[in-house]
Amino acid sequence: MALRDSGDRAVGLNSHAAAASLYDDALGLWPADDAERPDLLFRVARALFHAYDEGRREQALEEARDALLEVGDRVRAGEAESFLSNVAWERGQGPIVRDHVRRAEELVGDSRSPSSARVLATSARMHVLGDERDEGLRVGHAALEMAEALELDALRAHALTTIGMAKNTLDGTSGLQDMERALAIALEADSPVASSIVNNLAVHAIFNGTLSRSDELYAEAQRLAERYGDGANVRFIRANRIWLDFMLGRWEQSFARANVFIEECESLPHLQEGNVRQTRAAMSWARGDFAASWKDEERALALARQRGETAQLIAALSFTAANKAEEGRYGEARELVAELVPLVRAFGPHGALTRVGVFAEKLGAVESLRAALDHGAGPPAAPWRKAVDATLAGDLRAAADVFAGRGNPTLEAYLRYFAGLQLLDEGRADEGATELEKALAFYRPVAASHYVAAAEARLAGVQSESA
Repeated sequence: MALRDSGDRAVGLNSHAAAASLYDDALGLWPADDAERPDLLFRVARALFHAYDEGRREQALEEARDALLEVGDRVRAGEAESFLSNVAWERGQGPIVRDHVRRAEELVGDSRSPSSARVLATSARMHVLGDERDEGLRVGHAALEMAEALELDALRAHALTTIGMAKNTLDGTSGLQDMERALAIALEADSPVASSIVNNLAVHAIFNGTLSRSDELYAEAQRLAERYGDGANVRFIRANRIWLDFMLGRWEQSFARANVFIEECESLPHLQEGNVRQTRAAMSWARGDFAASWKDEERALALARQRGETAQLIAALSFTAANKAEEGRYGEARELVAELVPLVRAFGPHGALTRVGVFAEKLGAVESLRAALDHGAGPPAAPWRKAVDATLAGDLRAAADVFAGRGNPTLEAYLRYFAGLQLLDEGRADEGATELEKALAFYRPVAASHYVAAAEARLAGVQSESA
């Protein structure tokens, strides 16, 4: 009992690995047939979950769930299922996530308890992350009502954040107030959920095109996650920052961190592997290492299809289609665009569409993409819509200006490069050369040798013709 109490105190200090060790020691002394043993098994599993112990946490949660069911504690068993849904989500196992969520809801039924509130809050979040906004809102409000009635501040904050995320998919902004209120509640309660909320605010900033603000928020989210010992969130934020470093022009840092993360995924699968591989692929492509780029690109697309998460699949399809078109493999690119169009109709504007938009006319995809955007879901005034519309209209320079205004030098340079080529092909030598020089000002410091060599060759040709 003393060891168990010490484990509880360690949990209160967010020292989850230490708590798991203390609970393990208590378990070694606990009578096998004692009625409180299933509860102790659950404490061990919960501590291992928060400590991000991938070697043990899934098995421990399953053992705790089964032991709780044996003694008739369906509600706590449902809470164990909700933790298992998080484990599956972090690994990118969509169908398994849904199975655990459904089982957790069945186990708690109409009960009202802290465990029931956690199950509802987790279920709501998974519905929203699975593009089921309406169901996520419904369950989120039920979770919020229960958390408020039971005075559970951490779960109030969790549910409010989910509600905010769902509302933001409607108009891009209306849920921000809910998320900020959730953060205030979490910080006041000194709850570890604060790091997750700040991470979601950083993602919101990205979708609104304010990358510098997202950079600040990710740094704060990681600081909080480390302070609270939230290993799962630390790893998730690390992956998000790899993409952001790339977009902000910090390619060396991004590439090095991507290598480490992808190597980790060999033994510790993670739902962000596809995004990180796609980021590394983009840098490899720009640097002329096409074999490495295609390897990462194919793996990223396979993972995106496996997960079925719409935003990630749009990004992977757009990137792959653009690179195939750049190589002149238009037939393969058209097949990918055909897969992309219905996803855009379901999701709405996405910044990655500017890549495939560069080649939309050559692929005969301008009208189909435009129709999907006009009749699709998603916030109607998404910041990236202007850039996507400009590429579909063939005005790549205007699209580059959008990204310049949003502080995204990587996509700005990409569009200026192709704008320069387009203008040169139209016989507008001075304007084309200006755009290529702007692209080179970014590509030279980041060692993007493929684009540097191609741009310099075209500029040399212009100078020769002029002479």
